[in-house]
Amino acid sequence: MKRFNFRLKKVLKHREILENLEKERLGRVKSELKRETELLKEMEDTRRRAREKLRERREEEINLPEALIYEAFLERMDEEVNLQAAKAAQLTQKVEETREDLLRASKRKKIVEKLKERKKAEYASEVRRFEQGISDEASINRFNRKAGEK
Repeated sequence: MKRFNFRLKKVLKHREILENLEKERLGRVKSELKRETELLKEMEDTRRRAREKLRERREEEINLPEALIYEAFLERMDEEVNLQAAKAAQLTQKVEETREDLLRASKRKKIVEKLKERKKAEYASEVRRFEQGISDEASINRFNRKAGEK
């Protein structure tokens, strides 16, 4: 009897490649999200330190031009932090979308893998029946030979 041959081997290989590409894409997007989140934290820390510094300077009687500089800087930092937060939120959404794409690719691959397992089990069952048939035939032949000798 010939060896097991899964006819959808190329389809399975293609789906494995697609799944791996989605895994890589998810890794890249997660890495980008991590960088942008770290940048956001740094910006928030800078803004917090500037606010603390302004508060300290106000207690020491800050002059008007210096206070205006701090206020302008803080306004600009607020805008930058908001933009960075929006960018991080957008990347978070992209991570979720990419994760869903990966899940779909994994499910599609799993379908073909289960089909392969089922076909392999059917093949193994056929092999057992074939071998049992050969064994039965050999037993019958032995029985007939012994019966013919008597």
